[in-house]
Amino acid sequence: WRGSQESTRYRSALLGCMAKALWALLSVGSIRHKQLLRYGVAMLSPNNFDNDKLALKPFCEKLEQFVTIDHDFAEGGLVIGLTSPFGTGKSSFLRMWKSDLDRRRIVQESLPQAVILNAWELDYCDDPLFAILAKLAQAVPVTDQSKMTAVREAASDFGYFTLSLANDFASKATGLDAIKAGEYAKKKKQERAAKPDFLKMYEDRADAFDRLKTALRDAFGGDSPSAFIFVDELDRCRPDYAVSYLETIKHVFDIHGLVFVLAIDYSHLESSSKSLFGAGLVFPEYFRKFVQRTFELPKIEEIGYQKLAEACVDHFLDIIGKRSCAMEIKGIAARSKELIAGFKMTPRQIQEVFRIIGHALSGPEEKRGKLAWSAGAATILMGVLKIASPNLYKSIGLGSREHATVGREIQKAVQEHHHAYWWFRIYLSGALGRQSSNDEAEKALKELGFLKANAIFDDQELLGEFDRNWGWFGHTESTRLKAVYNFIETATRLEISIN
Repeated sequence: WRGSQESTRYRSALLGCMAKALWALLSVGSIRHKQLLRYGVAMLSPNNFDNDKLALKPFCEKLEQFVTIDHDFAEGGLVIGLTSPFGTGKSSFLRMWKSDLDRRRIVQESLPQAVILNAWELDYCDDPLFAILAKLAQAVPVTDQSKMTAVREAASDFGYFTLSLANDFASKATGLDAIKAGEYAKKKKQERAAKPDFLKMYEDRADAFDRLKTALRDAFGGDSPSAFIFVDELDRCRPDYAVSYLETIKHVFDIHGLVFVLAIDYSHLESSSKSLFGAGLVFPEYFRKFVQRTFELPKIEEIGYQKLAEACVDHFLDIIGKRSCAMEIKGIAARSKELIAGFKMTPRQIQEVFRIIGHALSGPEEKRGKLAWSAGAATILMGVLKIASPNLYKSIGLGSREHATVGREIQKAVQEHHHAYWWFRIYLSGALGRQSSNDEAEKALKELGFLKANAIFDDQELLGEFDRNWGWFGHTESTRLKAVYNFIETATRLEISIN
């Protein structure tokens, strides 16, 4: 057994899993700091519904109430699917839900203990069983510690650990005694030394599995939920590992008292499963084998987009002591929030927009607020388009765009007619020369309804103020937006900044 390819692969994978768990224990602070910066939803208060930008607390309260009631009707464990596309706030929602439960448990201990599992962190391991058990051992306190000890021992027996040399960090990181498990495996091997009894091996493994289920049931079972296990990033895992994760939850952790909430991008998990089983897989029925109920994270409302944009302005553009913004933020903040909110991007995309704009508009303290406002506004517009409409952004940068096409995109995002007109004039003042392109400007303005069909076009009246406030940015009128495009591209590669 020691020399088999399968056992070597298993030992290597297991060693990697335990090392990862140890690293996680040693770097909780670092991980948490990175998570604070990672998600647009939770930038300013990542674990608190009080400052939730998307107003998800009412949804959380309804979902928790439903889960608590529906748990009574589940024969074993209850598995809930929480679906939403990538970058829309699932991870932040789980963190805020957990934090809210932790806070309420201080005064109401009967509430379930919450734990978050990042499935993607350990998807290089073949078996998710021990990743789940390790997290439960660390994060779910059990009043009777003897029950948790029984879970560890049963898991050790079931896993047939042979890495006695890794006992120290195996027991610290996961609570599973590798030496004891190794001795158990050695004893079993000696019993089979004369002649392998594969039927007996199967029966022993089945017995160990039954003992593990019994230990889990004793530790976490009950009439009401004892633990909410939030599983994140499952849809980002390897297809075979994601399926193994679902099967492990169904077969091992199907305990009345445990509630799993799987935060997933449904369409992505469907594609991943079909890549494993074939395009003919009827995924809704397959998924229903593992998940009893599915809910969709509420779509972001207009006020939510505005709050996100407002938070990003304060967080990314002008951080005192760390970053100075070369343009005056106050004069354009409201228009910028409206533009960004109008494109209905995901929270992660909104955060990326502000990262781009923040890099592009950063500069030394002595240049704070000195960039001409047309140039600054154009940088914000192009930064938004880079993420919200990358093809249009590129066509503007390369000069191959239709002016009316740009205007229609702005009109779709900015519902207020006068405000859309303002942004389109920012665009025109950077895309066209004043004298040579009057006909193009007049045609576009009239086609979009910004100028009446019989009105006389006066470029100084309509575009003069915008044209005069570009400052030094761009050598000529017709190259201004190309300059902004090149500036953003190089700034995001950290090659230059305003100075």
